[in-house]
Amino acid sequence: MVEAMLQGQQSWLAVSSFCESVLAQKEAAERVREEDANADPIRRRRTGVAQIWFKRFQSGNFDIKDAHRSGRPVTDKIDAIFEKVEQDQHISSYDVAGELGIDHKTVLAHLKKAGYTKKLDIWVPHELTKRNLMNRVLICDSLLRRN
Repeated sequence: MVEAMLQGQQSWLAVSSFCESVLAQKEAAERVREEDANADPIRRRRTGVAQIWFKRFQSGNFDIKDAHRSGRPVTDKIDAIFEKVEQDQHISSYDVAGELGIDHKTVLAHLKKAGYTKKLDIWVPHELTKRNLMNRVLICDSLLRRN
């Protein structure tokens, strides 16, 4: 093929024309596959996010919030999780999950979102409370005076 291309200008144009023809046929076949509703989903044209937003705005819908979708339900036992932890700071996420009938990862996610962390087998708020902060200052002050 390369030898034929290098033989001269006419050979180069013939090979170039052949390649363009093959590419055009391939692109035409691909367009037919993309538009065929019965084709394999991998072969169909995918609608991009920009196209979806364009269609939405073109139809007059300028609301930028997504429509409500069904999915995993949000647990309604968030208050019960915190109640269990406040009653017993040594309780494990598995125990809370078992008592409330939810997954322990859900318990961990809600506790983490609320700023709780497990330190030395005790659930504590990640942020110091005013009382904890004052205790820390008093302890540091007493240590400084002692030395």
